[in-house]
Amino acid sequence: MIRGLRLEWKKEKSLLHGGLKRPLLPEKVTVRLQGSEGIPPAEPCVVPGDQVRTGQIIAKAASPQGVFVHASLSGSVTAVDYFQDAYGKPALSVEIHSDGRDSRLEEIGRERKNWETLEPAGLQNIFRASGLVGLGGAMKPVHVKTQSASCGVDQGTLVVNACESEPYVTCDYGLGMAHPLEVLKGAELLRRASGRARIAFAVQKNALDLAEVLKSKIFFLKWPHTEVRVLEALYPMGDERLLVRELGRKPRRPPQDFTVFNLATAFAVYEAVVLQKPLYERVVTVSGECVIEPRNFWARLGTPFRHLVKSAKGFMREPGKLVMGGPMKGIAQKDWEAFVLPGTQALLALPEELVKRGPEEPCIRCGRCLEVCPAEISPAMITQALEKNFYSAARDYGLDECLECGNCAFICPSNRPMMELITSGLAGKDPVYENR
Repeated sequence: MIRGLRLEWKKEKSLLHGGLKRPLLPEKVTVRLQGSEGIPPAEPCVVPGDQVRTGQIIAKAASPQGVFVHASLSGSVTAVDYFQDAYGKPALSVEIHSDGRDSRLEEIGRERKNWETLEPAGLQNIFRASGLVGLGGAMKPVHVKTQSASCGVDQGTLVVNACESEPYVTCDYGLGMAHPLEVLKGAELLRRASGRARIAFAVQKNALDLAEVLKSKIFFLKWPHTEVRVLEALYPMGDERLLVRELGRKPRRPPQDFTVFNLATAFAVYEAVVLQKPLYERVVTVSGECVIEPRNFWARLGTPFRHLVKSAKGFMREPGKLVMGGPMKGIAQKDWEAFVLPGTQALLALPEELVKRGPEEPCIRCGRCLEVCPAEISPAMITQALEKNFYSAARDYGLDECLECGNCAFICPSNRPMMELITSGLAGKDPVYENR
């Protein structure tokens, strides 16, 4: 049994108002050209003053591991410069001011000929040219991940991760309920590109209706190689390493037998391959107790966060904390001036009473952090070693195996800054933490 937390989900509010909404187009977008860590940014092929259409290439891949980047609005390029992103880092980006017409390339939306017979190499070329990266947070290029998984023969399992274990976040659930057939076909394309034999959808028990919708579509498609696995509604079940460990228990299979993609990535693959639509938008949950009308929005990449908050009718009271992502592993924001990235799953406005932290006290050795640690290590011993700069001892206790899920900090009755200590320890720095 995997260790974890049963959190209060708080997902209902963003689902109250129905399906996926398309807000008004933003006045401008800032499209980031830098991809995942270790991959150089794409090389811009536009300059200020150029007119672009939605879906047009604005930057070319600078390496075989990189992807092409596309305009998410039609309009005028106003800047090619470094802008601060949601991670607080300057990133090479292209700023486009909308012309209000959303003029798209003609081929977008037209079914690609012979898409069902494409070979793995052909699919991977489409992934790269369409700018496809993982939409679950890590933003690793899809063609790179499928190439590393492919071994020339069909074996192993393609896992579609539909476990939204973070509270509030419902973007994948909403997308899966609205477009189950497209998600299934996208998963099949990923399976073929990865050289896998089977597909497994991982869904938590708190989303049984999504599991049933997927099962019914699989039944009518008559796909014996596809199944839906229902897992415990625990946080952080959506972590890839944890998911692979759980799915590999029965029958027991090694981690290399699995390739994991997010549900939204499968949908984006379907649109890119079948409808010739590059990646220029995604579904984002806007929620939290401070938001007037929480819901799921189709958001163009580069959309300012403040535009999505305005689309949700703004705040009913001043938030205590603004977060990109879930409340457990999300990135705190100083304001809403950052912009949507491919890995932006949610924007949350949380009230002061939920985020206010009590005074820090010494460890009382209660063992609660050990009980909820999915990596089955001892956060208490690791953090006490890091407080004394005993890095080798911290590693002996399992520092490098930490998933950085935040369960230990959440459950700690002494309010110890466990995640700050662990994060700095993993980075090889002196422990630095707040409010001491």
